[in-house]
Amino acid sequence: MLNDHTAAPDFSTSFPVASQRGELAVQSEVQQPDAATVHRARFTHLLVPIQRIEQEIQAAVLGVEMAALHRAKLTVLHVRPPVETDPSPHWLDAIDRLYQALDRNAEGGSPRAPDSDDSVRSGIRQLLRRNVSEALWNRVEMHLECRVGAFADHVARFADERIVDLLIMSSVPTRWWLPILPAPKRQVLRRASPQVILVGPGAAR
Repeated sequence: MLNDHTAAPDFSTSFPVASQRGELAVQSEVQQPDAATVHRARFTHLLVPIQRIEQEIQAAVLGVEMAALHRAKLTVLHVRPPVETDPSPHWLDAIDRLYQALDRNAEGGSPRAPDSDDSVRSGIRQLLRRNVSEALWNRVEMHLECRVGAFADHVARFADERIVDLLIMSSVPTRWWLPILPAPKRQVLRRASPQVILVGPGAAR
């Protein structure tokens, strides 16, 4: 005869507990990769402001690489200077304007008419395609924007309005290779709210 102490044990309640523990373990294993993905996707919108794409190509290439890494949107913003009517009194800017005039004279005298926005975008796209692999190029959502005006004003306004979280700029120094950033880029550094990466002229491809 079986009494209360010798009755066959009932294991029916033990299996659901084990099953729940197993489910919790599986859930925790699934959540870990999601947390790692969130950590990798540190940036969502990258901005590469440029003035002369030939001299600043490395900054644009780095923008493509980082956008692919973080699965972020990339905007390349080309800012063309307006016709100067009130020159800056800063001596570094005066030297820069002098060299630009010398460049125009060396190229044939009178300044060339500014390109249209469509031709500028096409030129930037072609140059980047020559410097970026096809596989990397296809992974990036890239937008090309053109503006005319003060470089720092357009960059700061665009970064604020479009919620940019990383700026990538070329640190090509002023003319005569003085170790000082040009005035427009110094102004961007003072006014920019996102993080900023400066790409040196000797950066390897």
